[in-house]
Amino acid sequence: MGAIRHVVGFVLGVAAVSVFVPRSAEGADSVNDCFGIQKTEKESGIDFELSNGCDRSIACTMQWTVQCENGSGKVTAQTQGRAGAMLGAGAKETVFGSAGACKAHAGWTIDNVTFACTPVR
Repeated sequence: MGAIRHVVGFVLGVAAVSVFVPRSAEGADSVNDCFGIQKTEKESGIDFELSNGCDRSIACTMQWTVQCENGSGKVTAQTQGRAGAMLGAGAKETVFGSAGACKAHAGWTIDNVTFACTPVR
């Protein structure tokens, strides 16, 4: 098996938060004030643990780009990944960003990770 690159570029305001003080999703400046995301690199992708520190449910969507690379790091294929999650107050959920499409390549990168979360009414 070739080298695996795990490069994650976050385009978000919260990178890795594991402790929350419950806050009102409506009273906060934004859901970002009570939402956190933490990544764990795996052999075939990345686990994104979504944490809702808000006092009400939130709905989140995520998108990312998976780039397959040859042995010299040149991008040879690209695909988009996406997932959604509904998190109750104080809940956590793991979303897996799979790089499985790159198994025939020397390496992969997951980049351009974005998310949007909104309170559930």
